[in-house]
This record gives sequence, C-alpha cells and structure tokens, in this order.
Amino acid sequence: MNGHQIGEKVAVKVGTDMDEYSKPVELEGILKSKGDLLGYLNATNDKVGEVCTLSIGNLDVIIANRGDSFITINHFTRAGVEIEDYDVIVVKQGYLFDELSAISKLDILAMTPGSTYQRIENIDYKNIPRPIFPMELA
Repeated sequence: MNGHQIGEKVAVKVGTDMDEYSKPVELEGILKSKGDLLGYLNATNDKVGEVCTLSIGNLDVIIANRGDSFITINHFTRAGVEIEDYDVIVVKQGYLFDELSAISKLDILAMTPGSTYQRIENIDYKNIPRPIFPMELA
C-alpha cells in the first residue's frame, strides 16, 4: 500500500495463485492502518515485511506482503492493530500458539484446505519416499 494514505479508499488483489485455494481476489475498502510484519515465532522484533489493514464494511482484513503467521499479540501491535478492539479474530494456521490461546475465550479449528491443512489423509502427496509414517507402516 505504498503511496496510499490511511483513510483512503483502495483496491488490492490478494492471493498467491499457487493452487485452486489461493486464486487472487480483489478486495476494496478503506486503508485503516499500515505496519510491520514480524517473522515466524517472533524470535526477535525484526521486521520481515509489511502489512496493511483494509476495512471492508464491518470487517477488517490484515494483508501481508509475504506468508508469515500472526502468532503473538506483538504481531498485531506491530501491524498497527489493537487486538482488544475486536470481538472475533480469525488466523489461518493449524492451531493457536500459547499467547493468543491465553486471551481467547473460544478456539475453533476450521478444517480448510490450504497451506496449513490438518487433514493429512486428503493431501495429494507427490514425489515422497515410502512408507509414510504413520499412515503406511513398514
């Protein structure tokens, strides 16, 4: 969102186009915030990318310029998002890490296809050594 100002109406395409579940879609909304993307596990406060928050009606969507999970409160803070301002927060990952789980009143695991798909029996494995443990025993 370089070149755009907070409060400005913007349109952005999101999606990696790596498979049928990541086809790009265009989102239109109001640019609510800009911030830093922290790395996975937030071992440091090092910035690894950029994020912006787009308000689309009563829904805010945080968009990052690379694929890293939000797993700590500091990920949201550095993104320019006050986590306590929200009743519902959705993250796309296999499970909640300790810090987010501790503040969550309810964790719901959605079994959706994608890069953190938990139904391993439905993953289309290719070019892998056999046997696959534990699904195939030697």
